[in-house]
Amino acid sequence: AGLPAQDTAPRRRGTTALIVDDDPDVAALLEVLLGDLGVVARTANTAAAALAAVAEQAPDLVLVDVELPGLSGNAAVYQLRSQGYKGRIVTVSANATESARAAALAAGSDHYLTKPLDFGQFARVVQGGGTVA
Repeated sequence: AGLPAQDTAPRRRGTTALIVDDDPDVAALLEVLLGDLGVVARTANTAAAALAAVAEQAPDLVLVDVELPGLSGNAAVYQLRSQGYKGRIVTVSANATESARAAALAAGSDHYLTKPLDFGQFARVVQGGGTVA
């Protein structure tokens, strides 16, 4: 038969996510981390592609980088919220300044995480916990 379940933390089975990052290595890493948490992810490498993907099939969670070609991640977040997207949005950026964090939250992000990611904090945010940070 099958192997016994060995989950040590609650996982969000059935949760879907969209990763918006123009760096394929970062996108692949986020996809693996989300997969470890039981989240099914798809990717978009531009803000325009992300807006189209959400319009086609809205995910439960959007992870978005700020620095994207063309439209910025913050502008994409603002557009998603303006278009009625109610899911959770997490901005993931290498910029650890308070002004960058404030700009992302003002655009409509629920959380702001900095790279390199702390996996424990990332897991709490993805699983619906954690504070706006």
